[in-house]
Order: sequence, then structure tokens, then C-alpha cells
Amino acid sequence: MLIFSPSFVNSNAFSLDERGLDASKSRLAIFNTGNRYEESQKSMSKKNDNSEQELQQREKTELIAIIKLMLQQQPDLAWVLQTPLPTTGKSAMPINTALYSSQIETAVAASIKHDRDRSYRETLKNTLAAIQSMADTFASKEDYAAALTIYEILTTAAIRSFFAVETGYLIFPTVLLHCIDGLDTCFAGAEEDRQMRQRVLKALFAIYSFSLASSMDLGEDIPDLLIGNPTPEERQVIAGWVRDALVQLPDKAGVADEQSRKYRTLLHQLEKEGLE
Repeated sequence: MLIFSPSFVNSNAFSLDERGLDASKSRLAIFNTGNRYEESQKSMSKKNDNSEQELQQREKTELIAIIKLMLQQQPDLAWVLQTPLPTTGKSAMPINTALYSSQIETAVAASIKHDRDRSYRETLKNTLAAIQSMADTFASKEDYAAALTIYEILTTAAIRSFFAVETGYLIFPTVLLHCIDGLDTCFAGAEEDRQMRQRVLKALFAIYSFSLASSMDLGEDIPDLLIGNPTPEERQVIAGWVRDALVQLPDKAGVADEQSRKYRTLLHQLEKEGLE
């Protein structure tokens, strides 16, 4: 289980000036990413359906041969063989969080070290996409605990590495947008599991806090999820997180003032909803 807190977000979401990025360019990139997100999801779903149909027609020996051939082309994907396969219901094997995290960390480190080589960033994107696909498949099989664990890993990695990787503002917004959808699915599937529900809310709030701290406009849909979906008791918990975040805001004008305004708006809505 990963723990998110305002201090975690603030310590990893530095200002754009400190990172040498142009805020308007970053926000424009994220806007374009958001517009492309739905299109890419539809395209990916169609391709996956076609691939699944083709694989179902293959014999076991053929599938093994295909996997070997693919690993020759993409040896970095060998780690996938060590992960539990998504099946309907609860996983037979626990999720190896260290395995997923290490794959992302290795790809991030390589992208930073070889910042002028686009191929390393492509490898990072492919690694993230493979892990996203794994989480989505767990969710589709109603193994929400496994899916949630992977979405948490992706959320943590995206926030932590957003400004560390060259053109990270082009890579990680899609990851975070994807995680928002996935986390919402896990929340709906958790129902009576209070611990899982709180983990989902914590991850959503981490994305929202990062969005405010970095002026990235990533979490515009999150307030509705934090207000409309939780129980009155859960809204009280979220309100506590908002108050903690307000206390930890830096003592400077500008971005902090905008953060404060949005946090206070969210807090007001949570408190108002709690009274109804």
C-alpha cells in the first residue's frame, strides 16, 4: 500500500521555473494530451480486440514461439513473465510492487541519463503503457485490489518523475489521466471495502494536489469524484486532507494563492455536501 500526503506532493512537484519549463507550453501540451486521450483509448481498445482474437486462434506451441520472438525484439519486457496473470476474481498471487516500481525506475533513470536520446523515452512510454494495460486488465477481471495497487504505483512514479524526465510533461499527463479513470473504476468496484476506497481517494487527492502545485490542470474532474462518490464519513476525511494541504502551502503569492483558492473551494463543497 502506498501512502500519499500533501508533503509527498509538495516535495516532488516543484515550480515550473525551478525546472526550467515554460508553464504555458506545458499546459498546452496537457490540453492536447487530454484531447488525444479518448481517441488513443478507442484506438488501443480496437487493436487489443483484434490481437486477442488472433492469439486465441493459435496453439500453445505457437504462442510460446511468438513470445520468444517478441522478447528477442523487446528483451526489456522479460519482467512481464514474472507477474501474476489477471483472472476473474481475486489474484492467486500477490502483486509484486517492487517489480513494477523497479521497471519504471530503471526506465526513468535511463531516460534521464540519456536525455538526448529519444529511444530511451520511447522505452519509458512503452514500459508505462505495459503496466497500465496490466492494471486495466485486472480491473476488467474485477480484481480491483490488484488493479488499485498498480494504479498507485503509476501515480507515485508519474508525480515523482514528472519534471525529472525531458519532455515528461508529454509523457506523464496521459499516465495520470489514465490513472484517474482506473481509480474511479476501482472505487466503484470496492463498494464495501473501506480501506480500498480510502486508498483510491488518497491517490486521487495526490493527483489533484500535484495538479495544483505544478499548475498542470490535470485534475479538473477530480473534485467531482471527491465530492459526489464518497460517503459523508469519507468526505470528512478528505476535508482533513485539504486542511492539512492548506497549512503546508508555501508562504508566497502567485501559485500558492491560486492553490489556496481551489483548496478552499473544494473544502467548502465538501462541508456543504456533508450537511445535506
